[in-house]
Amino acid sequence: SYPKIFTYEPASLVADQSCIDLDLSYIQKRVEHATVSKMKDAEIFYRKGGFSGAYAKVEIIGPDGAAAFIPKGTPVIASKNAEEEIGKEFGINVPDTLHGKTMEDVQTGDTEIRIAYDSPHNLQNQYLKCDAGAFQLESQHDVTLGCFDAKGQMEFENMGVYNYSYNVLEDNKNYRTLQKFSSEAESEMLMCGERCPHRTFEKYFNYYEIPDYGDRFITSAFQQTHARYVRGNADFSSYSVNAVKEAVINGILYLNVWMHVVNQMEKAIDFCFLGDKPNSVRHWDQSVAVFAGSMLKGKETGFLLFDAASTICIDFMTCNAETTSEFTVLSKLFNKFDQGQSEMLKDRGSCDSAQLIKDSIEDLMAVPLIQGLLRAAYVRSREQDSSTEQARGATLAAAVLPLVHHCNPSDAEEIYSEMKIGSAKPDFVAVKQALERNYKCMKISCSDVGGYYNFDAEEYYKNAAPCTFAAANPSPSIQGGNNTGKTVAVVLILIGAIGVISAYFLFARRKKSMSEIELHRDQNIREAIKEAPPSSYFKSKTII
Repeated sequence: SYPKIFTYEPASLVADQSCIDLDLSYIQKRVEHATVSKMKDAEIFYRKGGFSGAYAKVEIIGPDGAAAFIPKGTPVIASKNAEEEIGKEFGINVPDTLHGKTMEDVQTGDTEIRIAYDSPHNLQNQYLKCDAGAFQLESQHDVTLGCFDAKGQMEFENMGVYNYSYNVLEDNKNYRTLQKFSSEAESEMLMCGERCPHRTFEKYFNYYEIPDYGDRFITSAFQQTHARYVRGNADFSSYSVNAVKEAVINGILYLNVWMHVVNQMEKAIDFCFLGDKPNSVRHWDQSVAVFAGSMLKGKETGFLLFDAASTICIDFMTCNAETTSEFTVLSKLFNKFDQGQSEMLKDRGSCDSAQLIKDSIEDLMAVPLIQGLLRAAYVRSREQDSSTEQARGATLAAAVLPLVHHCNPSDAEEIYSEMKIGSAKPDFVAVKQALERNYKCMKISCSDVGGYYNFDAEEYYKNAAPCTFAAANPSPSIQGGNNTGKTVAVVLILIGAIGVISAYFLFARRKKSMSEIELHRDQNIREAIKEAPPSSYFKSKTII
């Protein structure tokens, strides 16, 4: 078995996938300096990656290359000349051997082979120490200790042993990057088979009319240029580095990472219908890993979507069972992650049922985006309307607009007009009402979203209380088989989940260090917060 991701028990090793949050953490630390050079470093890291999906491009030594065909996915093993003293210096255990798999078919006579590294452990919160791809560090050993040696021998399972060589610093790269979550969207989610375009991605494609909308938004922010969308345009050309950094960080999370989680669930369903249970479960596990990240442990909530949801729910009084009559969004999501995995693990699992579960997860994942947009609209309308606040608000709007446009194009246009880059102070009530008119269509409820709460006054901010109209239609129930047994099982799971999750959030609200809730509760800085709200939805954390 593998360590839990919050309450979820993965059935496959997804440590490497979860470490994508370290890429985002690295980028944030660079953009926080708000200098042109640091922004360029961050952009390189956004494009090349560093912590997740490492691979080596090696060359077979000899004139004849591969002696026979080597299929994709063939296990590879290579001895490592352990650099124990260097490892001790950096606190790294240097392995004796490294493992990997061929990334594509190798034809007879080929001399160049790409090998994806295997994660060397079963821990979900660690990563392979082979990071040379995008790092520009003075010390080479710090990032290459987990890489293949510069030359040696590799054994390809059932295919023989070959001598190899390569440039450790130049030929270790990353196939998983934050940019690729969006730049590869066309092949991954639009033109990808019978089930494409994918349900939720299609809404974004229909709105922006380009598949890599997220990458274009983020790259335009990095380079302080014009995104030039058909709809929802964003022009960062007149904004400072300090302002566009908000668009970069929030854009990576809410545009690229958010859709990648959806993409992994869609892949899981694809494999389910193909009857490929291992790959189906693996991609489902990966969706949860990317949702949560590697730094989700103890009282730390990481850097990814779990962190965003667990932070924003505080401001909207939707974090635990004490403040809402329904389950919180996070508890709903993880219950559904469990249900989806259960369907895929069954000998005769229902792919149709798993697809319904996936759809409801996608709907719920919109709630933290909407909460963030509402808070941004309120801050801009009531407290401060700097270019930094505009960039943050416009980014959150960019993540929500396609969902609203799918339901009501005129409401989406109203939200865009109020929140776009360069707009005047927005009409908060107009934004709130335009969103609420579409909750039923988006299959979420007023209680899911809650209201923006003023902890100082112990009441909701003016005009920011939760809406009160009827809840959204519930997601379709899973049918078939022994319904009574399933119902009892689900009820028991939910009862247990309520207790665990309620306790978690009660603890988190009291103990979570460096979180925004402490900004509200620390009497010494309340007045400062009234004048200058928090500048970021992220917290400064140390890369592990």
